[in-house]
Amino acid sequence: MSTVIKGKTIKKFLTPIDPAPSQLRYKLQRLWLRRGLRIITLLFITLIVLFTLYRSIFFSPFLHEKLNYLKRFFIEEISFRPEILISSLQIDTELVEVLDQIRAVLQLSLPVSSFDIEVEELQKLVEKIDAVESARIWIREDGVLSVYVKERKPAVIFRVKDELMLLDRDGERIGEIFSRSDRTDLPIILGKSGNLHVEEALRLIIAFGNSVTRTRGLIYVGERRWNIELNNKKSIYLPEQNPMEALDRVLALHKTLQILDLPVSIIDMRDPARPNLGFRSDQQRNTNPNSMTF
Repeated sequence: MSTVIKGKTIKKFLTPIDPAPSQLRYKLQRLWLRRGLRIITLLFITLIVLFTLYRSIFFSPFLHEKLNYLKRFFIEEISFRPEILISSLQIDTELVEVLDQIRAVLQLSLPVSSFDIEVEELQKLVEKIDAVESARIWIREDGVLSVYVKERKPAVIFRVKDELMLLDRDGERIGEIFSRSDRTDLPIILGKSGNLHVEEALRLIIAFGNSVTRTRGLIYVGERRWNIELNNKKSIYLPEQNPMEALDRVLALHKTLQILDLPVSIIDMRDPARPNLGFRSDQQRNTNPNSMTF
């Protein structure tokens, strides 16, 4: 190759340039063609950028001060606006005792911002009250916190020593009474684990039919069967299995033979095939730990 300068010819020997990429560059280009590698690289770069922003924002005293200021402004200027405030409490219940318990559990100092109220947590607190079966709490548009409760309905009185507890049909505790005379409309049951079989006790009472006025209560004996105590100091011993059938037989015998009016103390139906009538001495009555006394 030669170059002409002012009539002179100068020969230069130049090394030819290879247009092909180097081996390392070629391998990098081939590697970059992989889609997975591009995604990983871009994701890594994004994470680095986000991490840098995070450190610059959350570890900056100046930004911390600004964020705290915005938080205070939000609380003071927004959360206490009239349309956000809860000004009153409305509780829908028929029982004064439940009303007082709900007020005591909620412990609200009105007015209060709705942002400071956790409705689900308040609902859980109300449902922990013994007399409440379920509850629903919501905030109305007029700033009233409404509480609707479904009370448990007392079904029986369960006596444990000197304590008289009100139970519903499921055996759930509702509350206590001080005297049997406070709820003479409810039957009384006693005996260990009797509260676990309230529905069965109620079925027996219903099956007694027109003779229910004779019933003083039911005793759950040995955690397996029922005794029915009557007002005339009689006891009906029911079997562990099929007590309803045994009671139906007692009522059938009473219809034909007036068995409940006989001068006996015990009508033993523990063996339904062989009913027994017997007497109970005063000593046996006094030593019976489950004797029906008030």
